[in-house]
Order: sequence, then structure tokens, then C-alpha cells
Amino acid sequence: RDLKIAGDLKISVSLTPTVIANDVTLSNAAWGSRPHMVSLKRLETGLSQMPLLSDSLVVANIELIEPDILLETNDKNPCVAALDKTAQQKANPGSAQPSQQQEEKPSNPVDAVTKGVGGALKSLFGK
Repeated sequence: RDLKIAGDLKISVSLTPTVIANDVTLSNAAWGSRPHMVSLKRLETGLSQMPLLSDSLVVANIELIEPDILLETNDKNPCVAALDKTAQQKANPGSAQPSQQQEEKPSNPVDAVTKGVGGALKSLFGK
């Protein structure tokens, strides 16, 4: 999936450092009914300060401003929010091959979005 930040990207340094991104979109699956699975006016991500000192990234909170989130399914894909196996392998290069790996499927769409957003944040921040 393509994560696009079309607006400003700001970092606010305070007791809770915050990354603020404006006009954020996450692309949809090719078979989806719309080009974007997620559109946000603004994304605010608060980071825990102490872990930053030890070269770790811990997200304290995520705030979605004016979110437009589309979850849809088709016969071959139970949830559009699930990351494909290629993206999972890129995120975890040391893990088992997809054919050898038991994939845990989210029990509901909210879990799927949570896992998808986590993967997107890992890609964005490299942790």
C-alpha cells in the first residue's frame, strides 16, 4: 500500500513529542471500490520521550482527525485492511517464508485496521 502525506509534516518537541501529518491517505487494494482505504485530514502521533533517548520508538497515542476509513471484502480477500504477504516479508525479512508461516487472521475489521496501521507506522518510522 502507498502511504501519502500530501500536506505539511511537523514535529512538535515537548514532554510528549508529536509528529503531525496533514492530508494523509493510504491506498486501497486494486480491486477496491475507491482509490483510498484511509483518508485523514490530520494524523497526530504522540511519542514517549524516554525511549527516544535509547534509540527506541514507542507510540503513546494516535489521533485521527476527520478520518474516512473504508473496509470492504470480496470473495478472494476477506479484509482489504490485511497486509499482503510481500509487505509482511519486507517488514520482517528474517521471518519464515509465507508458505511456511501460519498467518493469523484478524477476527474483526477493527483488529485488521489496527494491524494495518501498525505496519504502516513501522514502514514510516523504520522501527
